[in-house]
Amino acid sequence: MDLGTLVDRQPGVASVPAFAAPLLFPIQQTPIQKELTELLIKLHRPYLEKLFTGQAMDEVDSDSLSSSAMLELFLANLKQVANHSSLLVDHFMSRNMVLMNPKHNLKRSSAKYVCIDDFLSRLAAQKQPRTVILTAASSRELDLIEGILIGKRDLQYYRFSGSSLYYDNHGSFDFNKQELSNPAMPLPQVAAANGKSNGTDDYTPRISKNSPLHHKIEQQKNRVVSVYLILSNQLQSLARFEELRSDLVISLDAQLAQNLAIPVIKPVYLNGIEYFDLVLDSAYSGDERAKHLAKLVLVNRNAATESPGLQDVVNWLDGHGSYPYTESKKIETVSDNDALEALASLELELPYRLDRYEFFNPSLAPKDDPKKLKLEESPLASLTYHQYQLRLGRLIYDRYQELLFTVDTQRKHLADIHEDDSQRQAQLEAVVEATGDRFRKLQTTKTAAESLAKQVAKCEKDLRTVEETDQRLKERMEEYTKRVRDGATESALLEQQNTITALQDELKQVEAEYQKEMAENESVRAEYQQKSSAAAEMSSKLMETKKKLEAAQTESKGDFRKLQQTKLDRETEVYKKRTQSLASQNKFLEKYIKILDNAAKEKATVGRIRASRSTTPYQ
Repeated sequence: MDLGTLVDRQPGVASVPAFAAPLLFPIQQTPIQKELTELLIKLHRPYLEKLFTGQAMDEVDSDSLSSSAMLELFLANLKQVANHSSLLVDHFMSRNMVLMNPKHNLKRSSAKYVCIDDFLSRLAAQKQPRTVILTAASSRELDLIEGILIGKRDLQYYRFSGSSLYYDNHGSFDFNKQELSNPAMPLPQVAAANGKSNGTDDYTPRISKNSPLHHKIEQQKNRVVSVYLILSNQLQSLARFEELRSDLVISLDAQLAQNLAIPVIKPVYLNGIEYFDLVLDSAYSGDERAKHLAKLVLVNRNAATESPGLQDVVNWLDGHGSYPYTESKKIETVSDNDALEALASLELELPYRLDRYEFFNPSLAPKDDPKKLKLEESPLASLTYHQYQLRLGRLIYDRYQELLFTVDTQRKHLADIHEDDSQRQAQLEAVVEATGDRFRKLQTTKTAAESLAKQVAKCEKDLRTVEETDQRLKERMEEYTKRVRDGATESALLEQQNTITALQDELKQVEAEYQKEMAENESVRAEYQQKSSAAAEMSSKLMETKKKLEAAQTESKGDFRKLQQTKLDRETEVYKKRTQSLASQNKFLEKYIKILDNAAKEKATVGRIRASRSTTPYQ
């Protein structure tokens, strides 16, 4: 199957080109899906071995399943597991009981649902209006999708096909509308919520802000992602008569044909039955195609694959870059021998073994007692559909019990490890405490030993002093004994002692004079050093003065002297001119003063004459 060449999608719904093929998005299987796939292979292994070795199949009666029916059951159950494990495990349970599972249980049972939940969360985080159509092959899958969409932040979903388990918002919708009102609200209430009249004379009261209905309407306004749930066959019928305006279609049905003007994204496991059924050559048909699909699944079921990031798809919807997956995986030819080798081993999850952990308390070490599958492989000939369902259910139940036993055992092992670690820690703390006590005792003993060592050193010093004193006394005793033998009298000894005392006093006097002379020498030496420093300083100043004198003499002999003389001559001329100017000004001022003096004298004479005339009696 050729996926074609994808063109970068520009933002805006109207500009989305029609695609020649659906856009595949590679995903990984969840652990639950891997386990169920291996259990289906285990259940069908005897029949598949006969099929690939070319052995003749057992004849069956009219009520038993034929060989082709068994092969179809194997492939159909693989497709159910690829969509969601509940479609196989909870096949006979009502949807009310199935949807009682928490959201995380519904999501982790299928890689497709994990992918859809993460993708819608990324779209809602952008806070931009988006419209997404989710399509599936059965209403039961829509029920499971509705179970993970309920209560999702910034998202409103609408159930187009079938009845909703939680809301009454199912029915027919116009996909051409960009904004949808609440379908569960009657028309008069919608008009009242918008503050408009419906054109009748009936009074329609406004909805109070404290009303739960008003709160529901406000929440719906804030939701930016609208999701429509519809069956794939109804979507294809609807696309014939209406132009769907949506950002994209996410199809859980791998067989959905591409005849829409908007992109269709299919989350598919590249090593699963859905992908192989899509890309397998159409030349294979009937039992040959089913056999070839079974071989491809068996050989490639555990091959490693890579999945692109969902953020790249979101960026592509915004018009940035191209779709992250544009290549189709090449299918290699698989032989019957390859399929038989793949059937030889089952890739079931094995319990974790505590080989590397060494228990401190050997009594807590686990016993090697793994629980085995109860269902033994047996020929599947002459099985009715009811018997097949019972065997499949029993196999899944036994595997569940084995895993439950393994989980309980590992939980007990974990508790034993915690207990063992607690005992190890308690023993370690006891050893640390004992070591601390010994260390404190060692420190105390070390301090006492150091004190005793100091006392021993002091005693040894006192012992040496006593020994020296004893030695001197012995020497004096020997000297006195010798003198007594030589006939020395007491008066002679006393005279000698006085002489020794006088000599000692004289020695002390000489030492005192020597110390005095040394002090005088020190003062003379200090004075000499001080005067020597002053002389050195004066000598340096004298040298500087001589250098300045020599420099002045050198300058007076050269052009500098001429320049100085020229400068002095110019200054002399300036001073002469200034002196002459001041002399002329002085002469002018002297003449001016004389004139003023004469004028003052004349005014004084005229005043006296007038005063004398005014005093005559004949006026």
